[in-house]
Amino acid sequence: MMSSNQFSNLNVFQLNLNNNQSIIRLEDLPNELFYVLFNYLEIKDIYKSFFGLNLRFNILFNSLSNCYLRIESSTEVDFINMIASKIRHIHITQNSISISLAPFRNTLHSLIIHLLTDEYIDQLHALMYLKRLEIRHIPQHSIGHLRKVLFSSPQIKHLVLPFWHSKDLVIAYSSPYSISSIHSLSMYSPNDLDDFASLLGRLPNLIRLRLDIDYIKVLPTVNGSLSNVFHSLSYFHLQLKNGFTYSQIDFYLTHVPNLKSFQFFTAPCLIYRNQMGPYDVLNTLAEVIEKHLLILEQFSCFITFHMISNDLFDITKVHSIYNQNYSIKFENNQEHFKSKWIKT
Repeated sequence: MMSSNQFSNLNVFQLNLNNNQSIIRLEDLPNELFYVLFNYLEIKDIYKSFFGLNLRFNILFNSLSNCYLRIESSTEVDFINMIASKIRHIHITQNSISISLAPFRNTLHSLIIHLLTDEYIDQLHALMYLKRLEIRHIPQHSIGHLRKVLFSSPQIKHLVLPFWHSKDLVIAYSSPYSISSIHSLSMYSPNDLDDFASLLGRLPNLIRLRLDIDYIKVLPTVNGSLSNVFHSLSYFHLQLKNGFTYSQIDFYLTHVPNLKSFQFFTAPCLIYRNQMGPYDVLNTLAEVIEKHLLILEQFSCFITFHMISNDLFDITKVHSIYNQNYSIKFENNQEHFKSKWIKT
């Protein structure tokens, strides 16, 4: 809601309090504290609560920038138009009103939209500073329209495509083409290896990749034609909701020799009686990481174990890569293990 400069300006000395002075009214607080307060409120709540109270609060409200707006069915169009110049991030919910994006032409950097219709796709061209686009759903007949916009909109750098059929984005193009502007891609449950390969093959400048996989059977492997794409990755986030195999992790990491940061999530991870509990899982994973990624600068690991044994976790039994910064939480007979390693 507020800029980093406004945060940095907040200083206990600016309160100028001593034993003979105390603040007993809200309006006695300094502007810097109001900026902090506003950062925790939605802009529509700030407007309803503070705007119009007096000249000072009106000036504070008008000075806001870099704001987030969640547009719902109850959001008024007149209010949207009034605050458009302050908005940098928009979330258009599933049941929201239909709005024009024209007022955000010179301000909007990030857009989350639950239903991307042709009417909204037509307006993406006008958003000069749009960098991040997250799509929750798009009608089948609108995918070709979106494809053309992405191909001709170099300002869009980050794409989030949940529950996406990647073949729909690349189909109907018999000749090679690429979306060179996309540097970051997030995908949920890609359905088919060939489709997945076709999509990544269209993104020659991909630096960040996030894959969220529901079932281990649909985790796509990487064929030879994609080696160049994965070779350029610097940041890789892999989330497997129902366990993993070491061979799959090993296969992926073979193709990312220049990776700087690797985040790995999985749950649940079953631990059987004939194993060493979570230690065997974590240590084998660490061996896979070390085997391929000696240049890795950051490794984050988030694993949920379904425990059969109630023995307490012993951090001394796992590889040192985990013990720099870790946490353990027990809940419903499950052990949530989190670790973050950063090379200094």
